[in-house]
Amino acid sequence: MEKVHQCAKCGKEYKTNGHWANEKMCEECFVSRTSRHVIAFFLGLLSFLVLMFVGETYGDPKAAAVAAVYFFVCQFLLSLDNKAAHRNWTLMLALNFVTIILTIIMVIGEKWPTIVSQAPIFLIIPCTATYLGAVMASLSAKRKKGRRS
Repeated sequence: MEKVHQCAKCGKEYKTNGHWANEKMCEECFVSRTSRHVIAFFLGLLSFLVLMFVGETYGDPKAAAVAAVYFFVCQFLLSLDNKAAHRNWTLMLALNFVTIILTIIMVIGEKWPTIVSQAPIFLIIPCTATYLGAVMASLSAKRKKGRRS
């Protein structure tokens, strides 16, 4: 028995036999959301290489600045046209997953001076920049929607 639903994201009507009804979005929107999470995870993996290269070459202050810019831009671009981007914690977690795991490993295995000097670069700065990127994307989407109406 097919039911007709309206997608919460794009507004299109779609038919379902109950499989996609729990998501409250059509299959295209669901695949788009899932692919953004996969892209965010791989950008998080790439961030490790970027931070290691910049940190070893130029030092911790420049690594912190690069981390802030990298995570802000990644989250902003991943969240474009989403006026609720600042509430999409799963996307932010996917982007910061590698940094969170590395910080946990650092706390377990490193000495206290190393943790104090590097934990802010690996955890606090990326998470804050990610959230700011989501907030800016949300504000941008709200302004864009306001101009259209």
